[in-house]
Amino acid sequence: MDRKHQDSPGLNNQQDDQGIPLFNEVLSRFDLSTLRLQESYNQLREQVSSLTVELEKKHEQLERNLREKEKTENHLSSILETLPNGVVVVDRAGKITTFNREAELITGITRNNVEGEWFDQMLKPSLSRNFPADFQSRNSMSFAGECIFTQKRGKEIQVHYTVIPLREKERDTGTEVES
Repeated sequence: MDRKHQDSPGLNNQQDDQGIPLFNEVLSRFDLSTLRLQESYNQLREQVSSLTVELEKKHEQLERNLREKEKTENHLSSILETLPNGVVVVDRAGKITTFNREAELITGITRNNVEGEWFDQMLKPSLSRNFPADFQSRNSMSFAGECIFTQKRGKEIQVHYTVIPLREKERDTGTEVES
């Protein structure tokens, strides 16, 4: 037993002598890795901060644009509602998208019952035969005329109409398209 105790301290000193530089090297590498991770984290945090500021600016701009769009939409809606003529807007598919107050008075039909519905089903049957059946296929031609409209209450009235294709700019190309 004495021998084991005598051999062990010598071995431990030898292992300690080799282990300390190895431990110091591992610790140095760990410190370097930690420093690099901290630098990467700081860079990432700066990028996130920068992107957050940019995102907030974009969000504010979108909110301003939305408010302006709503203001313009309300203004145009007010103009449309005060016109002394009935206005019915039909999209390319043939659905009624706009029906102003005067159109309600002329037809006797509320906009809630016609907006989003097919023109051919909701209004065309009430129009006399001299209303052009192909009015939607006359793409770029504006035209006007007169016809008889049978109101919801059954009363027939003579109406003057004007069909005007609307042109809208496509968002991506900026070119005008018929609607």
